[in-house]
Amino acid sequence: MPIGRLPLSRAHPIARSLILAFTLPVLSATPALAQTTIGEWKPKFKGIDFSLSSNIPAAGTLSHQQIVYALRVDLADPDIRLFTTPRLVNGYLSGSSEVAGRTVSTFLGTYHLQAAINANFFDATLYYLPTGTPMDIAGLAISEGVMVSRPELAYSAALTFDMNNRPTISTSWPAAPTNGVYTAIAGNYPLLRRGQNLAPDFMTDVEPRTAFGLSEDQRYLFLVAIDGRQPGYSDGATLWETGEWLRFLGASDGINLDGGGSTTLVMADSNGAPLRLNHPSAVADSGRERTIASHFGIFAKPLVPITNDVTTSSFITNRVFDVTNAWKFTTSNLDGIDWKSQGFDDSGWSGPGPGLLWADSRTAGTLPDVQPKNTELDIDATTGFPFPTYYFRTHFQAPSIRPKSILMFSALIDDGAVFYLNGTEIYRVRMPAETSSTTLATGYPCEGDATCLDQFVVPIDGVPLRAGENLLAVEVHNYNSRSGDITFGLALSLIEPNSQPIRLNIARNNEKIVLSWEESGYTLQAAIRLEGPWNDLEAVSPIEIRPLEAARFFRLRQ
Repeated sequence: MPIGRLPLSRAHPIARSLILAFTLPVLSATPALAQTTIGEWKPKFKGIDFSLSSNIPAAGTLSHQQIVYALRVDLADPDIRLFTTPRLVNGYLSGSSEVAGRTVSTFLGTYHLQAAINANFFDATLYYLPTGTPMDIAGLAISEGVMVSRPELAYSAALTFDMNNRPTISTSWPAAPTNGVYTAIAGNYPLLRRGQNLAPDFMTDVEPRTAFGLSEDQRYLFLVAIDGRQPGYSDGATLWETGEWLRFLGASDGINLDGGGSTTLVMADSNGAPLRLNHPSAVADSGRERTIASHFGIFAKPLVPITNDVTTSSFITNRVFDVTNAWKFTTSNLDGIDWKSQGFDDSGWSGPGPGLLWADSRTAGTLPDVQPKNTELDIDATTGFPFPTYYFRTHFQAPSIRPKSILMFSALIDDGAVFYLNGTEIYRVRMPAETSSTTLATGYPCEGDATCLDQFVVPIDGVPLRAGENLLAVEVHNYNSRSGDITFGLALSLIEPNSQPIRLNIARNNEKIVLSWEESGYTLQAAIRLEGPWNDLEAVSPIEIRPLEAARFFRLRQ
């Protein structure tokens, strides 16, 4: 929902007058200088909401293109628990390094958090260090009541919490006492105080930014990551603009934390694995997250009680083809051409070549071991990078199809893709609603490489799956025109209802759930969402599961 225009710059007085004019409803045909959209808050965990916002400047203005990722944390939720980087054993007091360095994703996974973001500035000249490398934090840091790093004058903008998550923002020096402080992080500048933007005039650099804010009633904590250094996607923000974003999102007070390539916001996926929400510039440049010293994490519970909506299912899984399946492929511009249908003549395309199909312009020997690498694709000789879009086609056979069957896709995709079955679109992964040969993906997997699966299911009801021969066509897009690699491979299964369904029983034993089944030869699977991904559990009947540690949906797989 458009709500107004982002300031072009604090040092631009004309721009400031225009922002004041445009915060009221626009009833005339006055041309817009920039389009600012504040994303809807969507619940992800109990007490944690997510929002994706953007600013698109008009041509010829000084404003900046920005993509803004934010979490809103309800500090009044009794199940929300805050956690920051703990002190190294024998660190700090002995004069040795204070903490063990980790990426934000590793921090979330190590401590089984539901969300995490980078926090304090830190002392480092190298950024891609092994996990556990000793590091020092700049400014105040307290983890679970333990002093990790002392306050410093240059980093005196601090955000502290007591054991009940009651917050305080301190922006003055000398530093406020830390008696009763259970959790603390610190940045370098205050950005908001009682709704007023305090960003310093002399800090006009446009960079990726990390910022924390509090609502006026101090109930809500805002964690904000603004992507930057990626022309055509997101430029970054000045400190003034960062303060305005905090205010737009609902904050009354806020501070600036470490930004640049360290800006990283991560959330746990349905299996508890780290899922990076934003696109750090460090990952865009190197393919890897930075190893940093200071992190801020949140423990939260699932949105729905685990024992609700348990589903009982019985399926037979038929593998159609695996990830080494052969595809025909091309990089030609196919805009306006019906290349997705059965009748299209692809005899002039390259291949068929087995998956994984890949192209990589980066230096050999430093690349992730994405396997199995089988068919190397062409790179654009003009740019020296992979093409923005690659097109793939393959034929497969389907047996007679039972109602309520499901197509299950397990794909390795770098970066986004659109899938077509017999000429009809059936699914999109990290792609906008409309595509052409120059469209870029909206995100990328894992650490920027196809090292983890994109799994999804498509019910056959309503899609043109045929008994006999079918055509699957896929267009794979890079997320950045300067991205050094592209990868595609796919395994496809047809999951059909068992004609003789078995029974999955559920019961309670005090505070635990008991699942049981009588038939042999079946594997118990679990997922948080009905559409998956589904994961095998190493379990025999009966199995006891604690509600807060289990998935919400269960099924048996033969």
